[in-house]
Amino acid sequence: MYLIILKVTETNRRQIKKQNIGDITYPFQQLIIMYKVILLCSLVIFGSSLTESERLLQSLESNEFGKTIIQMIQIQLQGNSSVDKIIDLLSQMKDRINSEQDMERQKSRDHTQFCDDKYDEILFVIDSSEYQLAKDQQTLPLFIQEQKNKQRQLLDKEEIEERNNQRIGELTDQRDLTRQQYENRRDELTTMIGALQEGRRIISKLSTKKWDPLSGTFSFLEFSQFMFNELESHQKSLKKQSNGIGLLYELLLETSQDPGIQANQQGVAKIQEIMDELIESIFDLLKKELLEDNAREQDYQNQKERIVIQNRRLQATIATFRARVLIINQTILELNNDIRFNTEKSTLLRKQKDDWEKTCVDYHNGYVEATKIRTQQSDILTEVIQVFNRNYNEFPSLIQNITV
Repeated sequence: MYLIILKVTETNRRQIKKQNIGDITYPFQQLIIMYKVILLCSLVIFGSSLTESERLLQSLESNEFGKTIIQMIQIQLQGNSSVDKIIDLLSQMKDRINSEQDMERQKSRDHTQFCDDKYDEILFVIDSSEYQLAKDQQTLPLFIQEQKNKQRQLLDKEEIEERNNQRIGELTDQRDLTRQQYENRRDELTTMIGALQEGRRIISKLSTKKWDPLSGTFSFLEFSQFMFNELESHQKSLKKQSNGIGLLYELLLETSQDPGIQANQQGVAKIQEIMDELIESIFDLLKKELLEDNAREQDYQNQKERIVIQNRRLQATIATFRARVLIINQTILELNNDIRFNTEKSTLLRKQKDDWEKTCVDYHNGYVEATKIRTQQSDILTEVIQVFNRNYNEFPSLIQNITV
């Protein structure tokens, strides 16, 4: 093999000499490829010259586990342990690794199942939380709209109630005014009746003779003059009043001043008759105005009662609306709290899911890597045991000469 390589090299040299020395465009890459081929062939020759035991020992020296095996074998050889015992120890190491792999495989399965269950559990909680969140987010606008509607309806009913109360106030003010006007009119007519009755009492004295113990009996004319003076005094007191009774009395007084009336007792009777008719007419007027005022009072009470009944119904409706608004407000508050809670819960659970998923993936990756290492170690032990069995005498002596 060495002769072939030298021959190839010498042939290449001759070919180079034949080329133009001044040609600097010679393909240098061909030279590099040639040396690589030479190096590869050398390695092949060197590798083929190594025994199976030597190749295995080179492989063991290249990693920590292999060095551990070498040290263990060296210690056993130094203790004069037999090759069979060393092989048995190597087999025990392999069995422990395989047993550990079986245990870890079962742990990995259990852990994977636990991860799947935990993952499903978290997903179920997330789905439930997000379902409730979506439901609340869909329901909330409906309650907000209902809240606006109920508040608007409540405001409308309250405005109607306020207008009704204002109407009752207006009716009451109007009724108080008409009642006061009636009472003033009643007092005026009552005063008029009293004045007429007093005047009639004075005039009625003209129809009789009055006995004076000192001077004896007055003549009718003298007595009428005396009563006229009393009537005139009564008229002056009535004239101060603002009503029409003063004018009426003034008219009666002028009539009484007629000499024919004062001298004629029949004339006095005529005046009395007129005054009686006036008193009766005023009484009739009082009765009429009393009936009219009673009618106004009844109308006022009827209108007021209708409004009061309407307000009672409104108050019941308003109370219902207010209760509903309170319930809606509480529901909206609870929905907002639920939305905030489920949003935070969903975010937290998703982070927990991601963390848990990463933990499970890391555990699985660790298991895969550990399995790979244990498999390599088991394969190494298998190869060492096989080489030991095939090279029963050579392999131990080679190991003793290795320094690790």
